[in-house]
Amino acid sequence: MADKKAPEKKAADPKAAAAAAPKDGEKKSGKKAGRKVSGGAKVSVFMIGLVILGAIFMPSAVLLGIGMMPTIAAMFADPRHARTRVVTVGALNLAGCVPFLFKLWSEGHEFDNAINIATDPQAIIVMYAAAGAGYMIDWSMSSVVAAILYQRGLARQESIKKRQAELVARWGAEVTGQIPLDHQGFAIQPPEKGR
Repeated sequence: MADKKAPEKKAADPKAAAAAAPKDGEKKSGKKAGRKVSGGAKVSVFMIGLVILGAIFMPSAVLLGIGMMPTIAAMFADPRHARTRVVTVGALNLAGCVPFLFKLWSEGHEFDNAINIATDPQAIIVMYAAAGAGYMIDWSMSSVVAAILYQRGLARQESIKKRQAELVARWGAEVTGQIPLDHQGFAIQPPEKGR
């Protein structure tokens, strides 16, 4: 028999070999080890946990669900990305719900007690009035912060104008950018002395 040589493998391009080789932190399959969890997955896990906790602690979930309705409304009504209204209303709304939550826990953590507290007009008024205080704080502080930022902007504008006037006094009107220049960057008409 004739000696048959196996076909020689061509030397691989070093750049291609380097690109094909697994990098640190990667498996050979090409997937990165330790990938970050997406935001949607985090929300899903949070919601599943919330449903499980709600099922376990049903009386507290019912009381908080009814008592925190103004916060849920603020969540849907607040178009801002920062959600400052939701935080303000939610914090005070939760503060209004906590005494009745403690009352539920002290009287026995049962569904009937939660319904009795939730249907008590005084409890509902306290919970929703606390949320109303959160709305009032958000409304008043938004106006105050807007006024402060506006005044800071005006002060900054005045300081910039003052600095520009100092630069013109020191370097001349050429630094204003309002004098027509030739193709070499020199003033076509010399600036007036009174300027």
